[in-house]
Amino acid sequence: MPSSTSKNQPEICAFGCFNATLRDYARFGLMALNRGTLGGTRVVSESWMRDSTAAPAFNPGYGYQWWINADSPDHAFRAVGIYGQTIYINPAKHVVVAQFRALPKPSGGNPRSPPAPFDAIAAALAQ
Repeated sequence: MPSSTSKNQPEICAFGCFNATLRDYARFGLMALNRGTLGGTRVVSESWMRDSTAAPAFNPGYGYQWWINADSPDHAFRAVGIYGQTIYINPAKHVVVAQFRALPKPSGGNPRSPPAPFDAIAAALAQ
């Protein structure tokens, strides 16, 4: 930390960090589920949400910070944090799952693997 930082100045994190509660993660997932709106308010453009959740040709499983399972008939997608946090969005089943974890070391698991547990949760909730 630079010596010029005082108690009144916020710390800066240049590589990432999304400091949020589990409820914040879930609300973010609801915003994504609703194509960029939350509580009737447009947060991000619908075109950005559409583009960001479509598998790009140059990297079929990842784009705009979303992990996209191209084989999913439900067009499910996820945000995966390096300490195990996950926001799973299943538009077809209208389900959001927020997982809040704090692994001791950064890893994020293997986001390219199919989200089988989350798909099972979505299927059970949609019945």
